[in-house]
Amino acid sequence: MGDMTRILVSDDDDDIREFVSFVLARAGHDVSTAKDGAEAIAFLTAEHFDLLVVDQHMPHATGAEVLHALRQRTPQTKALLMSRSEEHTSEL
Repeated sequence: MGDMTRILVSDDDDDIREFVSFVLARAGHDVSTAKDGAEAIAFLTAEHFDLLVVDQHMPHATGAEVLHALRQRTPQTKALLMSRSEEHTSEL
């Protein structure tokens, strides 16, 4: 079998970040996590990832800013930008 897919999951919500990373790791992927946009950009500068899973609304850099940094370094890397509706957060 080939190399594992390297994935960076970045979300400032601890529960979401840990859940997404757990599911991806359980599926056999090599997962790193970042707690905010600045940390995600630091990871992307230092390491190569096959996929970026990033929250749109984070402190220190938005998901769009992280995606821009990714495109500057490795434009071929795939990305998934996540967001949730604020009107439903009180029910979670």
